[in-house]
Amino acid sequence: MADRIQAPPLVRKRLAKCVFEARRDRVRNPEGTFDCAGRWYPSEREDQGGDGSSVRPPSRGWPYSFNTRCRTLAHCKVLVQAALNGKDVPRDVQIVVRGGLDDSEVA
Repeated sequence: MADRIQAPPLVRKRLAKCVFEARRDRVRNPEGTFDCAGRWYPSEREDQGGDGSSVRPPSRGWPYSFNTRCRTLAHCKVLVQAALNGKDVPRDVQIVVRGGLDDSEVA
């Protein structure tokens, strides 16, 4: 996504909610990889704004701490805003943003 899109706050909230619900229900998964110890780390596109740094780093005992953070509504809001600003975001967010906006909702 290259162009900046102006969307009203209610539209942004609705888009973030769609991404959040898909991730919460495991219909879609955050982009990332596992290391050899089974710890999950987000991709660069997933870690928009570096908000993953506010979470404890994964360990063998807690390997999914970043994955859990990437499934929160707050993180989904950051990703939707990044997509609307024309930044490169994960595919599941791109699909929701492209499909969720029509000409009547965009300023």
